[in-house]
Amino acid sequence: MNRLWVRLSLAFGAVVMLAALVMVTVAFLVQQVGTAGGGAAPLNLEGPGGLAEILSRHYQERGNWHDVAPLMAAAGALLPSEGPFGAVLELDDAGGQVVATTRSRPERLPAHDRSDALSTPIVVASREVGTLYVLSASEDGPLDRLRALLLSIAIVGGLLGLLFGVRMGRGLAAPLDRLAAAAREVGAGRLDTRVAPSGSREMREVATAFNTMADDLKASQAQRRDMVADIAHELRTPLSVLQANIQALQDGVYSLDQSEVARLGAQAMLLSRLVEDLHALAQADSGQLRLNREPVDVAALATRILANFQSLAEQAGLSLDQDIPVDLPRPLADPERMNQVLHNLVANAIRHTPHGGRVSIRAWQEGASLQLEVADTGEGIQPADLAQVFERFYRVDRSRRRAQGGTGLGLSIARAIVEAQGGTIDAYSTGVAGEGSRFRIGLPLE
Repeated sequence: MNRLWVRLSLAFGAVVMLAALVMVTVAFLVQQVGTAGGGAAPLNLEGPGGLAEILSRHYQERGNWHDVAPLMAAAGALLPSEGPFGAVLELDDAGGQVVATTRSRPERLPAHDRSDALSTPIVVASREVGTLYVLSASEDGPLDRLRALLLSIAIVGGLLGLLFGVRMGRGLAAPLDRLAAAAREVGAGRLDTRVAPSGSREMREVATAFNTMADDLKASQAQRRDMVADIAHELRTPLSVLQANIQALQDGVYSLDQSEVARLGAQAMLLSRLVEDLHALAQADSGQLRLNREPVDVAALATRILANFQSLAEQAGLSLDQDIPVDLPRPLADPERMNQVLHNLVANAIRHTPHGGRVSIRAWQEGASLQLEVADTGEGIQPADLAQVFERFYRVDRSRRRAQGGTGLGLSIARAIVEAQGGTIDAYSTGVAGEGSRFRIGLPLE
């Protein structure tokens, strides 16, 4: 009984049966009105001066029912003889024999056909000398046929309703059964399971949503698997270098001088930076990235960032500049986190810009947001790579990025910080060397 299609089938059948029962009840009540009260309405049967009193006087005067037929015929003329309320009069003596009737065929009806007829006893001197009946004009009148028809409709309708309910119930439950089976498959780890959309529009939408969820789960699992592999790979490189160098020191291959200590320290710093970046991403993913938002002077922030990179830029033969109006409105953001974002973007720009190039920061207001852009004249990013540059550990040139000390997490951290503050960050590049790349941040001003 817990099957959905069974319950739906029973519900459909119950509704149809209830409707049929109402139809039969109404037909029965109408017939009662027609046979008992409808035909007798124009004729006074029992009241003073009514037909019963007239028949009683007739019997009292004659001592029998002789010559009562004309009297019955005159009374019967007051009743409708056709239609759904057609009725006839019939007078029986004390023995139950028909002595007069307005029926065209005067034979007496069986007793069971009088069970719902209107009857009035004829009393003379406290003795019942006969009974007056008001009967349907036909043994099988229109109301009888109507009742039989409605009863047939009720029975056939109930069966059809039950069959229709079974079909509809199975049709509605089948997509849910398939969806439940697919959910169990996905729960068991088989993320390639999909459901073919079918049924009503709502069921097709549910199936489509399920397939989208399964796609997202599969992509998330693949991303998580790749991330674990990338983390292991990124940790393996500096650890291998440290292990090899320490082993060489132990074996006496290298002497413990200042340069060797510096190499070990560089690998330790790379490991520390990687751990810090992973911690920042974990905080962003869990919604625990702490933000101290306040109005930020973007011009002053850009000036500090460029000053920090000035020495490195001179060594690389690069020029740094900024174009930020001092009267720009100040967005509400975390200055330390925004410093981290700009630091990552400028460091990337310097890393990918050859000697003689330029790295610039500019800002302007655009509607209700402040646009902040870091641009360079470096090698650029191929259009096919633009959609993935913010993915964790994604490297356009893996070998060169690792050799230059990058963790592959800088842009992912930048996106997490900006989006946590209600902003956006996008990358633009034609992929043509010399035209470089542009990273644009949008921060809300309200």
